[in-house]
Amino acid sequence: ILQGWIFFVLALYLLATEFHIGRKWVTAARRRWPTLNRWVERSRRHPWAPRHLKEFEDLTDPSK
Repeated sequence: ILQGWIFFVLALYLLATEFHIGRKWVTAARRRWPTLNRWVERSRRHPWAPRHLKEFEDLTDPSK
């Protein structure tokens, strides 16, 4: 289970950046669970965050 979350996060990233339905799912999840939304926003500002995380955050931002 502990190693599975890594693949879950990667799968969400790929779904949201490649497919419209994936964007809708992740946006709905971020709207439903504010903790997840805060986690994505905080991780974007982290110095080790990949630059692709900005694209993910912009595509799935529930406030847009």
